[in-house]
Formats: sequence, structure tokens, C-alpha cells
Amino acid sequence: MLILVVPSAVGYIEQADIYGNSVKNINEQQVVIGKWLAENTPEDATIAMVDAGAIAFFSHRTTIDLAGLTTPDMIHLNMTPRDKLVYIRDRNCSYIVTFNVWFWPWSNELRQGWEVLFTVYLPDNIISGADTKSVYFIDWALTDLAP
Repeated sequence: MLILVVPSAVGYIEQADIYGNSVKNINEQQVVIGKWLAENTPEDATIAMVDAGAIAFFSHRTTIDLAGLTTPDMIHLNMTPRDKLVYIRDRNCSYIVTFNVWFWPWSNELRQGWEVLFTVYLPDNIISGADTKSVYFIDWALTDLAP
């Protein structure tokens, strides 16, 4: 028993630290953003986002999952960045939550029709796709994609 338990205890201790920091990252980024959305967006708002778990749960809003887990059209329709914008526009979505470094394809398409409303930075990120994630508001009338 000692031959199996003692060597694996080190691995368990390391994994516990990683798991704890991962939960901390989710709470500091995604839970904070979800709660901010719940307090600062209309109840009938639709939010497009990556990481649809905690943000969607805590925001209590209709969501579009840009990664395709809960919105399979994002994957099955093989969309370009512009196609995704048209898709979310057609569903009356005026908010996008994504990593700042992932927003640039949309910023080119949206021209001056967007603004950052809220940003969370993780100084000790170990699990999130990037250190900085923001809530973007889209004013479709100020874009080339106005309906």
C-alpha cells in the first residue's frame, strides 16, 4: 500500500493546488462578469460569449455560445467572423463577452460601432484562454452590418 500511496500523494498535492487556482480564476473572471451582466444589462438581453458556463449561469441572460458548445450553429455552419456577427445581430444580440485578444476580427468588421463596458484581468491566470476578458456593447446602427 505504501508503495502506491506515497508516490502518488505528491501528484495529488500538485493537482489540488492547480484545481484550487483554476476555481479561483473562474470565480475572479467568469463569475464576476456573469454577475456584472446580471446587474448592468436588460433582463431580455442576449449575450454572445466564449466560456458559456459560469458567465451564462450567473448572468441569467439568453446566451449565444461562440465556441459552439450550446449553440452548435457556430461550428456546424462553418462561419467566418462576419457570418458570426450577422448571426448574433439577427438574434438581437448587442453584447459580446470574449477575450480582448480574440476580439480583433470583429473590431475590424464593426468599425466604430462597439465599446468596452467592463473588463476583468487575471494576473495569475492558469486556466482561462487569456488574461483579459471584456464585455463589449455593439451598436449595430454604427456598423456596416446595420439591419
